[in-house]
This record gives sequence, C-alpha cells and structure tokens, in this order.
Amino acid sequence: MDIFRFIDSADIWRYLVEIQYRFSTEEKMFLIWYCKTATQNEKIAAWQEIVGYVPSCPWDYALDIRERVAAYIELQEEMLGQFQAADSCVYQYKLIDSLTGETDSGSVYRSYKDCLAAAIHAAHAAGCCKLEIRKEPLNAAEHSRRIGTCLFNQDGEIMQINCLLRQSTLPGQAE
Repeated sequence: MDIFRFIDSADIWRYLVEIQYRFSTEEKMFLIWYCKTATQNEKIAAWQEIVGYVPSCPWDYALDIRERVAAYIELQEEMLGQFQAADSCVYQYKLIDSLTGETDSGSVYRSYKDCLAAAIHAAHAAGCCKLEIRKEPLNAAEHSRRIGTCLFNQDGEIMQINCLLRQSTLPGQAE
C-alpha cells in the first residue's frame, strides 16, 4: 500500500518521499484517519490491510491493534446505521465549495436516501466537491442538539461520519 497517498499536503508528501521516511504502524493509522481526501471505505480498507501485517498481541488485550481497529470500524458502521435510520428526524444538506463557501439546501427531507439523492444532484449541478447532510430531531423539544452529520464527496461516498449513539447501543452494552 502507498501510505503517502493519505498525506494531504503535497509539500510534506514530497519531503517525506525524498528522505524515504518509514512510518510506524501508529503513524500510518493516524495518516489514514486524518486524510481529508480518502473516503470512509478507503480508510477502512487501508486500516484492515495494515493490521493484516501486524502480529497479534494475545498477552495484552488492551494494546492489540487488531482489536482496536475492529472496534473502531464497528463504531463507524454503528454510527452510519443510526444516522441513516429516520427515527423522528429530518435531514438537510449543504454544499461545501472551497471557492464559494457553503450553501444550505433550504429543503427538509424525511428520508436519508432522498436527501442524499438531492444533495448529489445539486453537487453535480453546482460543480461542488463536497456536501454535508445533517440529521436533526423532528421535534426540537425532544432533543437539544443535532443528532449527527455526514460529510460526502460529490459522488455520495462517505468521507466522515459524526453521530450521537444511543446509550443502549454502545459496544458491550445490552439493549
């Protein structure tokens, strides 16, 4: 795998290639996590590839990188599942363009899929490179703040997910 592809800065990328820098496993994991251009699926695949080459440490469960990566991937999947579930919530999108700034859709959608389809269409029409979908409670009195956001590229591929998890669905807890 070319870990350098996860470095967003061309100057830093050139310098590290020039000095033939060798990244530790932890540094690779961080570069992948921090990368602003890789999709969530690309990040997950890269993390899984890296841990495939790391020996397991059965004597110290807390430090086993395979277990930590698997738990993080599971958390990301759980957040996405909750974000997509339309449970008394509405969705809105905004387009994010480095030249023109952010543009709110002004529309509210009851379905994640409908909002994503409209956002992708608007992003292509505007020539925008990123979009964000926000999930908000239908009844503001029930919840005091946004439930989550998801950042996408213009093709609708997930770049980053941030979603509040219901307490009963945290790993290791009964529902």
